[in-house]
Amino acid sequence: MKCVLEIPEIEALTGPSLDALVALAEGWEQDPKVPQQWHHAVRGIFLTLDQLKFSGSWALAGPIIEGSHIMLMFGDKEWLAETGGSGATFANHTFRDLNPLVAAMRAFVASRFGPSILD
Repeated sequence: MKCVLEIPEIEALTGPSLDALVALAEGWEQDPKVPQQWHHAVRGIFLTLDQLKFSGSWALAGPIIEGSHIMLMFGDKEWLAETGGSGATFANHTFRDLNPLVAAMRAFVASRFGPSILD
């Protein structure tokens, strides 16, 4: 089932909801028999969503930020994250948060899924 996730909903994503969408975009799949476990077929490993806190770990988010060419900058009171380039669904839309990783992972989710997210 697909649902529409517009920019205001992406801007509101935090915590496990945001991390789960980042995990999906990175090739992780939630185990239907054990919902707490996530499997990465290419890497052949199982982890819990607690271990996949992309929005709270530079070690996990850093390679995504670099590989996706996400630009991070600090504004007056918050971090701004932006993706660009050809093919980016929300190219040059700025996502904001007090936490730079949250802002960057929102930009990543928007660039990967665009306006339609798997429910």
